Amino acid sequence: PLSGVILNSDHFLVTLALKPDILSIVSEYIGGLPLLNSVEIIRSIESGENDWAKSQLWHRDHDDSRMLKLFIYLSDVSINNEGPFEYYDSVATNAMGLRYSPIHKTDKVVSAAAESKPNLVFGNKGTCFFVDTHRCLHRGSRMKGSSSRLVYIATYTSSCRLVSKAQTISVGGKADELTSAMLCPIDV
Repeated sequence: PLSGVILNSDHFLVTLALKPDILSIVSEYIGGLPLLNSVEIIRSIESGENDWAKSQLWHRDHDDSRMLKLFIYLSDVSINNEGPFEYYDSVATNAMGLRYSPIHKTDKVVSAAAESKPNLVFGNKGTCFFVDTHRCLHRGSRMKGSSSRLVYIATYTSSCRLVSKAQTISVGGKADELTSAMLCPIDV
């Protein structure tokens, strides 16, 4: 729903990601002032098992060596058909010894390397959780049937992220210095 849209720093989706309680968690984990890379609303629908691609395959994000994503379910995710977020914690991910390339990995490759089953995140609308998507192998939005999943995702890295990409958030005239610092990467 937000594909290609540049949001202003005072947009409610951006101000949600910049709430003090959220930033406290992110800053502590990142080890300093975080950069808010993006906010997204993603709607997932069934694509069919043979058409799973990109985020529906196992992968790790490579934006930074330490990053967090805030997920907020905007629809109920109470059964497997509703596309729960799936991940292996960092210990299980490291134990698999999978190479970065290719980035997206099939179920067969991951099943052969995994010593345990993945964690699945279920919850009602409003369920919030953080995941370091660089350190944890993950996939999401494997929908089945007629259901759809709606999720809000805010992505945070250090202000000196490893991978440069275009910012999808612009700094508005009313933004204070701290907000501006969390929206302006050093790599641009």
